[in-house]
Amino acid sequence: MRRIAWLACLALLALPLTAFADSTVTWEENEKGTINASTAGLTGSGSHLTFIDFLNGNTIGTGAIGTNVGTVSFSLGAFTGSLATGGTFSATNSTFEIVANKNTGNGYSKGAVMFSGTFTQDAIWTETITGTGKNTTYGYTLTGPVTGTFYDANGNALSTINSKEVQTTILLKKPYAGGAIGISTGSGTVSIVPEPGTLGLLGTGLVCVGGLIRRKIQARG
Repeated sequence: MRRIAWLACLALLALPLTAFADSTVTWEENEKGTINASTAGLTGSGSHLTFIDFLNGNTIGTGAIGTNVGTVSFSLGAFTGSLATGGTFSATNSTFEIVANKNTGNGYSKGAVMFSGTFTQDAIWTETITGTGKNTTYGYTLTGPVTGTFYDANGNALSTINSKEVQTTILLKKPYAGGAIGISTGSGTVSIVPEPGTLGLLGTGLVCVGGLIRRKIQARG
């Protein structure tokens, strides 16, 4: 009987671990589109999504340049720093959204929301200079974490996620002074936030194990 109780507790602990095992969703290589930045804030629009990998193993797109399975758009608040050399954009009232750009073969119709969220922290704007003279290139990278929800083709919520990082880059031949400019590349990797039920199972398993250990100690005493 005691052995069965131990096995039951271990099973409760194993369930959350199973939930964590497949806990990554990615979108990669969004290309094209436009960034428009000023001290008042930043918007990004029209960027093409080339690949997305959902938790259930379904993938959309190939990641190849020219693929266009969705459109990425985002916005951030007031800027602190220098647009030419770096700074931060406020996450206050920020947005981040991916919509299907055409019929994908996975049931999404054009314009359907695939992901909707916000930045959870201020996004960092950094400058990287490569080359010299006429060959100088000014690279600007926007990096920040995003939280939000993935939706299925019927508009039902699939998973609420927190991102490790979302990144977008533009490459210029002169320092950025603000205004509309083309996006070069971008990508993101996100990890799943455990649902309350999953955390509840973990807590139940730990309480169960603790109770059995306590009984064992009392029996020895």
